[in-house]
Amino acid sequence: MAFLSYVNIATSGKVVEVSGIDATKQLAIVSAFPLLLIVALMIYLAVKALVKYEDYDVIDNPDTAIVLKN
Repeated sequence: MAFLSYVNIATSGKVVEVSGIDATKQLAIVSAFPLLLIVALMIYLAVKALVKYEDYDVIDNPDTAIVLKN
């Protein structure tokens, strides 16, 4: 990531009329966008797990819990 930032700052003034700081900000936004999708998926799965908490709660509800039995 540091290498990409260095290359971005070194070439930003020569390629396009964008300052080095603005180019680095754009690089950070573009590289962080896929993480947005991962975090959204994690939030969805956490809410889904909390909704079904009682179905899988072996400690408090051992009789009604859904457990794989070997």
